[in-house]
Amino acid sequence: MLSDQPADAIAPETELIESGIIDSMNIAELLAYIEERTGRAVSLEELDLDQIKTPSAIMDAYLARETA
Repeated sequence: MLSDQPADAIAPETELIESGIIDSMNIAELLAYIEERTGRAVSLEELDLDQIKTPSAIMDAYLARETA
């Protein structure tokens, strides 16, 4: 799913799509991975691209859903 970059090369504010770590085709795979790891369904309809732009944004979106 992810590029060949080592995990420690991906900082919380790393732009995942712009940096080429993932591409638009990998977004669904990324969401499936998040669902598998968290046990919570993630729908493309519930997210916009800004919410999956960086690892930090993904975490913020997930935590916001947890408190909603």
